[in-house]
Amino acid sequence: MTPLKEVPNVAQTKRLHNLELLRIIAMLMVLFIHYNLPVRGIPSPETLQADPSGTMLTIVLQSVLIVCVNCFILISGWFGIRWKRRSFLNLCFQVFFWAVICYPILLLLPHSSADSVLLYLQGLLGKWFVWAYFGLYLFAPVFNDFIEKSDVRRLSYFVLAFYLFSTLFGYLSKAVADFNEGMSVLSLIGLYLLGAWLRKVETSLPKRPLIWLSGYLGCVIVLTLLSVLLFSLGIQSMPHGNLSPIVIVESVCLFMFFQRMQVNAPVILFFSSSAYAVFLIHVFPGDCYATMLQRIVNSDFPGWAEAGAIVVYILLVFVVAVLVDKIRISMFRRLMP
Repeated sequence: MTPLKEVPNVAQTKRLHNLELLRIIAMLMVLFIHYNLPVRGIPSPETLQADPSGTMLTIVLQSVLIVCVNCFILISGWFGIRWKRRSFLNLCFQVFFWAVICYPILLLLPHSSADSVLLYLQGLLGKWFVWAYFGLYLFAPVFNDFIEKSDVRRLSYFVLAFYLFSTLFGYLSKAVADFNEGMSVLSLIGLYLLGAWLRKVETSLPKRPLIWLSGYLGCVIVLTLLSVLLFSLGIQSMPHGNLSPIVIVESVCLFMFFQRMQVNAPVILFFSSSAYAVFLIHVFPGDCYATMLQRIVNSDFPGWAEAGAIVVYILLVFVVAVLVDKIRISMFRRLMP
């Protein structure tokens, strides 16, 4: 049971496992990207000179992982969110469940700073994706009506206009604060409409997965080279914003790569149905997730052991979140049979 009830077109059900696999990969990317810059540190012209190999690794990881949230929302846009009372209550219950579960976990940790419920609740208000996700769900009926009544030409013009405006006034000039560098409901709306547009034009797009994978890897290379060039010129800037047109293209390429894949593994649904829980479990307890990763880095393990410990820890967080969320799903079914 997903937090958002997504009803695919009959023609797309054969590829359901493909995109559910992407849902899993996208959430794993979220876990890794919240390790990359928060723990490894933000690269700069100075770090490139002092530690070129380490800085390059950070830049490459950021280039690979930056599409995580975009791809997660493109899936919703492709299938379309169908507003139902039960699915909305399920979403609310999932957020409430993990908020309640994570609070005592936070208090038990030795570095916890949340000594009151009020402080904890104030921290929850800063989780932009949680509330932007709510907003996307609430507004979805309006967008669905627009999508269904629009032909390909009209929707194409709208999506093009949206991203021209987003690039000029959200990404480059930051004149419109509502975009918030891609961390807002407005940005999620754009991705939702982009996903719907991809579904409408799907038959006219390249069929071979390798073409889309090449596009994704090409964007990774471009982002990496641009970052190195800017740092070499002494400019403290990276072209990795969620609103970056390169990142948008990269997200579409990775999404279409999975959409074109042939995958049939029902076990995927077991994990993908609780993917959102993975996000909640690692952001609700504040900076605990990154703090634990920092401890691994500070443990003076050999390079291979440190990398292995980080991967194991991230996979453990993912699996634990999925398993605990199955309890949450069972509870919800009992409350609302």
